Amino acid sequence: VRPVDGLRLSGNFLIADNKFGDLFLNATTNIKGGDPLNAPETKWGLNASYDIPVGEWGINLNTNYTWTGNTLFTNLADANNAASIWRRPSFGVANGAINISAPDDRFKIGIYVKNLFNKHYVAGLRRISGSVGGAGAVAQALPRDFDRYVGANVTFNF
Repeated sequence: VRPVDGLRLSGNFLIADNKFGDLFLNATTNIKGGDPLNAPETKWGLNASYDIPVGEWGINLNTNYTWTGNTLFTNLADANNAASIWRRPSFGVANGAINISAPDDRFKIGIYVKNLFNKHYVAGLRRISGSVGGAGAVAQALPRDFDRYVGANVTFNF
C-alpha cells in the first residue's frame, strides 16, 4: 500500500496447518497429528519504507518486523506434546535502516540496526549427549542477530 507519497507499507501472513499423517517412529509410536520440525503454525511480517527527498539527495527510512509462532526443534517423539522442552516459544524481531542517496544515485550510504529491541531467541536445538559424554547434553544454535548489532554499508554505482 502507498497511503501517501514516499510511504510504502507491506505485510505478509502465513497460517499453516502442518500435521503428520501416519508416521511411526518405531513399532508402537505413531505421531499422527503431531507437528513437523521447524514448521510454525503462524508467521507474519510488516514492512515500512519512507522516501524523503532533500534537494537532489534522497533519504530512505526503512523498518520491518517479523513474528514467528512456536516451533518444534527436534525430537519427533514430542510432536504431539505442546509442553515439550524442544519447542521454541514464539518471538518477534524488528530491524531498521536509514539510507542516504547522492544525486543520480551515484552512491548510497546506509546505517542499519538488526534486532532493534535485542530480543534473544534460539535458531535451533539438538541433542549431543553421545558426542560429549554427558547424558542430556544439548547444543543450541544462535542466529547472527541473537544480540542487537549495528552496521553500515556504502554502495557505488558506475
